[in-house]
Amino acid sequence: GDDAFIITSDKTNGRQGLYIVGNTPQALLYGVYHCLEFVCGIGFFVDGEYVPKVAELPFEDIKIVQQPRFDIRFWNSDFGHHSLWKYQSAFWGKRQWERQISWMNKRKLDFTNLVNLYKFRDLRLVRIYHPLQKKLTRLQKFVSESNKWALRQCRKFGIKNIYWVNFGDVDKEFVEQHPEIKFSEPDMYGQIYIDPDDPA
Repeated sequence: GDDAFIITSDKTNGRQGLYIVGNTPQALLYGVYHCLEFVCGIGFFVDGEYVPKVAELPFEDIKIVQQPRFDIRFWNSDFGHHSLWKYQSAFWGKRQWERQISWMNKRKLDFTNLVNLYKFRDLRLVRIYHPLQKKLTRLQKFVSESNKWALRQCRKFGIKNIYWVNFGDVDKEFVEQHPEIKFSEPDMYGQIYIDPDDPA
């Protein structure tokens, strides 16, 4: 497959060598990180890395052939509650996304979703609770630009994206402006949807 790689050691003319071969640049990157983790003992974590102190690197008797079991290895960026500011990736800047995309490559994850601020019903909560409530337009622009940058970085490293627009729910103003449309009853969260049986 496209993400398969081989890591092998060999001695030629008395010199020990290590070879990492991948079918694609992305596979080669996976191979390098795999070698660093499983051969050299480096730990890759969301909040940082662990690099052990060793006298020398183990470059002998290595033979690793790996083909990912799944073509899609997804990391969901839509975590946390939309109203908890610091736990929502929708409000990340370049620094946070750069760290996360790097971690995704190290964990061989090749699919994610960029969360768009415009999809949130919780914008109302942002207006009420966040100290930047009077600068919401600037905030939306910041999130939009951050997402565009993150999308370019993901593409650069072969990470595919689902880009959410909304969950299908509409606000009360939309319902009032379109009496010709059939809507569902509000659910337990107060969300209203266009009824799937609506002929439109």
